[in-house]
Amino acid sequence: MASSFLQNNEAARILAWSIGIAGILCNFAILWYNYKYKLLKINIQNPLANHRQQSARKTSTVTNHLICQLAIANLLGSIYLIIIPSADLYYGYHYPNLYRNPNRKNVTNPWLLSPFCHLSRFLYFTSS
Repeated sequence: MASSFLQNNEAARILAWSIGIAGILCNFAILWYNYKYKLLKINIQNPLANHRQQSARKTSTVTNHLICQLAIANLLGSIYLIIIPSADLYYGYHYPNLYRNPNRKNVTNPWLLSPFCHLSRFLYFTSS
């Protein structure tokens, strides 16, 4: 039986996987929709539009830009949520005695030295 740093909590694993996958899918859908909406808006522009429509278009552009940035930040957080249970699965299987060792003073955690740990830290701080 493998140990893990999620303390063998199945609910935490299931939530991390499901929220991560749903977040990736939904944020890609938001980015795709905004991209298609922007292309559609470029093709339908009317040069005879009045001032009210132009100001509404500017507000809509700013709002869409902010929504896209929020979707990108949320996408990075969702990728982080996929990396954590993946690393838990991998390191819990390959290093099962690491978390059972009562004397952890001189034990180096291989997860902390891996490039995925550095990537997940970057994603966490970038998405915040």
